[in-house]
Amino acid sequence: VPSRPKGPLEVTKISYDYVDLEWRAPDSDGGTPITKYIVEVRSAARMSWNKAEEVDAKSTVARVTGLVEGTEYYFRVIAVNEEGESPPLETSESTIPTREIMPPGPPVNLTATKIGKDFVNLEWKHPKDDGGSKITKYAIKSRKDRKSEWQTMVTIDGSSRSFRATHLKEGIEYYFAVCAENKAGFGKMAEISEAIIPLREASK
Repeated sequence: VPSRPKGPLEVTKISYDYVDLEWRAPDSDGGTPITKYIVEVRSAARMSWNKAEEVDAKSTVARVTGLVEGTEYYFRVIAVNEEGESPPLETSESTIPTREIMPPGPPVNLTATKIGKDFVNLEWKHPKDDGGSKITKYAIKSRKDRKSEWQTMVTIDGSSRSFRATHLKEGIEYYFAVCAENKAGFGKMAEISEAIIPLREASK
């Protein structure tokens, strides 16, 4: 029978419902060509191994699908020829499929709900896509013309959906934007496309 596939058995990619594995061919095929590799999986909670994939002898990579996000797994690979199966090569550590965390999408429906002589009330809804991680902060940004760099006025708690921008100058144009942050960082901004001009209400 073949010798054990050469290690390490590496997990080269992890997603929320699959992992990619890679190994090297055995030093010895036992005198008969290797015909295939069998990849087996078990959860940390169980002792029994289950066949997950079979791959051609020319390949030393496999994708194991149908995994459950957040569950701890071990993997092993076995070389097979006409004489039988090799000893297994196992992963040295457990692997937990998790969703790749990306920065969140832009906040939704950013609007100025009230404008005074030195303030603007901003409201928005949480992004449709949180990037796979809880939103922890929002950054409120402003600038005085379209060519200027955005300046962060303040960062506020991720549960917030409104902010009052104060200390504005009456009659000056302002542009506003909001972006959300999660573990992966700040995401795309939502902008109010039109300039906002703080004005005192006309006396009646």
